[in-house]
Amino acid sequence: MAEPSRYWRPHIVFSWHGERFVWCHIRKNGSSALLRFIGELLQRTDQPVKLHLLPKKPRHLPHLNEVKELRADDRLVLVYRDPLERFYSAFCDKLIAQRGAEQLLSDVSRRTGNIAALTLETFVADYLVEPCSEIDPHFLPQSMHMFDVDYAETLPATELYFWVERNFGPALANKFFLAKTNALEEKRYSLEGAWKTRIGDLQTQFLETRAFPRPEDLFHPEILLSLHSFYESDRRFATLA
Repeated sequence: MAEPSRYWRPHIVFSWHGERFVWCHIRKNGSSALLRFIGELLQRTDQPVKLHLLPKKPRHLPHLNEVKELRADDRLVLVYRDPLERFYSAFCDKLIAQRGAEQLLSDVSRRTGNIAALTLETFVADYLVEPCSEIDPHFLPQSMHMFDVDYAETLPATELYFWVERNFGPALANKFFLAKTNALEEKRYSLEGAWKTRIGDLQTQFLETRAFPRPEDLFHPEILLSLHSFYESDRRFATLA
């Protein structure tokens, strides 16, 4: 059973061969590929979908807002990711590379000031104060996206290709999930004291090298303590040593 939460986020609904799937949409968990995949399924079944808006603006897709909207025979799908790995991906993608992050950057700037002057240390201290609905979904704990129900189909993001292949066939799996998710983040460099380095300087380095600081240089013990506390409810998703 999922741990009770006062918060949850919309779950996207799609059907295939008479079965209804309800997917807990969690950003940075392979969600961009999943949204494009779901958009194609909806289009194939003649449902109105604006593919050009995906993956950035999925709110027009069919979705549920409350547990009471679930059906007994729904196939509930939860795709999870190690919380530190997910945080690293979001920090690199949204704060350093700043890809598709206009709303997030506006929110972080409003709450913390000049983003370029922040470091990972000050971002964690000033923005990730406590898990709440005001935190951008990219950094919100996975547990706070979930309904308080059993998710019969729970899988790590690394298994998405195989899950789609089993349930929807190899053609769709190859089209949307053959390429490795977040592959750009695998190009990394060593940087002593990365956790205390200004985000503006990390951005400059990224533009020159298209690479990010290694996780081990960002995750100083003090940072890890704060992140473990913030993502306490996601502990069951932890897979990294």
